[in-house]
Amino acid sequence: MPQVVHAAAAAVFTASCPSVHGYPFLTTAAANLLDAFASDDQRRRFMHPMVEGRVFGTMCLSEPQAGSSLADIRTRAEPVEGRTYRITGDKMWISGADHDLAENIVHLVLAKIPGGPPGVKGISLFAVPKFRILADGTRGERNAVRVSGINHKMGQRGIVNCALVFGQDGECLGELVGEPHKGLACMFHMMNEARIGVGLGASAVAYAGFAYSLAYAKERRQGRSPLQKDPRAPGAHHRARRREAHAAGAEGVRRRRPRAVPLLRSPRGRRAGGRLGGSQARGRAPARGADADR
Repeated sequence: MPQVVHAAAAAVFTASCPSVHGYPFLTTAAANLLDAFASDDQRRRFMHPMVEGRVFGTMCLSEPQAGSSLADIRTRAEPVEGRTYRITGDKMWISGADHDLAENIVHLVLAKIPGGPPGVKGISLFAVPKFRILADGTRGERNAVRVSGINHKMGQRGIVNCALVFGQDGECLGELVGEPHKGLACMFHMMNEARIGVGLGASAVAYAGFAYSLAYAKERRQGRSPLQKDPRAPGAHHRARRREAHAAGAEGVRRRRPRAVPLLRSPRGRRAGGRLGGSQARGRAPARGADADR
């Protein structure tokens, strides 16, 4: 599906409930990342179930002690066999981290392989499923990735946001995606898609607010129209109400224009001089006198 068509369809769901749409939004971005960098076998076992809607995805970057400084992450990946690694560490602020909406969750985790370059150049990317996925694509035993805490957010509380711990109470296995030490470059594929999605979501929510405000203004009856004898006319007939409805959404932001500062007048009705008010506009204190005392 073309990205423009997908974005237009996604905007409708985001406008209705951005929290709920966060689950398929993250899964779509994770599937696109796997399609770009994963092996054929990983696409078959990880990506295809995401496309089918049976498996959801997340992105695991930040850590409690590092925040957004990815160069300081401590999550480690010890080689086991082939592209399989043993993952240990903590991740923070993970949207969609754990739930029962799907039969499995695949976490895309940034971690460091021992002996790699320092800083962000030593970061690798791993696919870590909640339930291990066997060679034939079926679901295996539970992987050692657990929720260690729930983050209480100010907004979008309809999508769970958790802290995750990997390998604390058992063996947590993940598979290397892409090349070693190139994980951050791979993750930017998902991060950039998320940035576009967040911007689109903000526009969709703003437009939803405008639509609700406009509908309310049309239905609410208040005052009267100058052209009608009916004492109660819909609120949308009033210019002030129309301005409020536009200001409530993205359409209002687009339509608003800067307005000139009104001319100030003295108590006797004379113009106080210029748009900013006479002596104040020229940086001088107002003269004392009868007008000033009033």
